[in-house]
Amino acid sequence: AGLLPVGRKDGLIVALLGLAIAVVWRRRPMHQAAVVALALAATVLPGDSAVKSSAVRSFFGVLRVQETADGDVRFLVHGTTTHGAQRFKDKLGRTIERPIPASYYHPKGPMARSLALLDGPRRVGIVGLGAGAMACYARPNDDWKLYEIDPAVVQIAHDPAKFTFLSTCLPTAPVIIGDARLTLAAEPAKRFDYLLIDAFSSDSIPVHLMTVEGLKLYMDKVGPSGLLALHISNRHLDLAPVLAATLQELAGVQGVLVRNQQLEGGLDASSSIVVLLTRNPDLLAKASSWPDAQPLKPSGVAAWTDDYSDLLSAIWRGRRAY
Repeated sequence: AGLLPVGRKDGLIVALLGLAIAVVWRRRPMHQAAVVALALAATVLPGDSAVKSSAVRSFFGVLRVQETADGDVRFLVHGTTTHGAQRFKDKLGRTIERPIPASYYHPKGPMARSLALLDGPRRVGIVGLGAGAMACYARPNDDWKLYEIDPAVVQIAHDPAKFTFLSTCLPTAPVIIGDARLTLAAEPAKRFDYLLIDAFSSDSIPVHLMTVEGLKLYMDKVGPSGLLALHISNRHLDLAPVLAATLQELAGVQGVLVRNQQLEGGLDASSSIVVLLTRNPDLLAKASSWPDAQPLKPSGVAAWTDDYSDLLSAIWRGRRAY
């Protein structure tokens, strides 16, 4: 996830606040030193020239569509988390006609690679629309269905003046608005060959999407030869042990954890953590052979349920892990 750039107005506020503190504590050298550090930091913070930004507030928070000053890259930010990026010009300044998924969704990332494990026409469900990047992995004769809780996200993803993933790659794909547990419950059993749950963010997570009951629902909607992918990249919580514990409650289901480190790619290729669950041993074997894959093993953590969750422990593990 990418942090929001800080504008010059924000830096000015920091500097003025620091000067005010210096006046109040003008006889305390340690406080003065701290103020000087704040003021110096403010002078090197990225300015408003670093990005162009537009914002919309919905029930679920503030969404920002930001663009680099040169107009080459545009990205969708919710809180402090990037939910998709699109490069409009290549490094030579040429316009890119067909959008290439970026950030977490880049072609070498675990979400793109896990979807590519499935042959033939695929029945695909994506929970968490973001900028719509995954849509550009659709193949002819695929059957895609998209799910999103925030209508403002749907509006942004469909606006070709902001992002062109959907308008270019899946202009007619249905988008179901609502909570994933409720909207997926209405789908028939074995509806999907591939189901991605990508509704988490670093600021907060919808706990009910991580419970035993939630995962049983998802696996009921995935065919016996299909694959469930859960995108759990998070800067605060270590969620992999929770899913490892939950896996013990899912009869016949096996899983693998994929930690993809692609830090040098910036917005074009962000690192990500994805858990893959399946009843298909062939799919599991293929995913497990990836160099960034590792077994999803229990670690003494209790599975979350609709009646029990332990966010504090997940935060504590996250602090130690990251």
